[in-house]
Amino acid sequence: MNIMTLGNIKAKIVFDQDAELFRGEILGLTGSANFYGKTVVELKRECKKSLNVYLNECARRAIAPYQ
Repeated sequence: MNIMTLGNIKAKIVFDQDAELFRGEILGLTGSANFYGKTVVELKRECKKSLNVYLNECARRAIAPYQ
């Protein structure tokens, strides 16, 4: 298993052969936040975007975002 660390965020990274992209899943959340990218730069950018969307949705629903 490959783990990408971005600040205090950790994400599991796997290669999706069907999509020919790397797929990331942010770890330690109460729900699920996934992202895709072709390069490390794309993965980092999409990870930040995915986390922001997730955190905003948790705030809107008054849900604790982290385990």
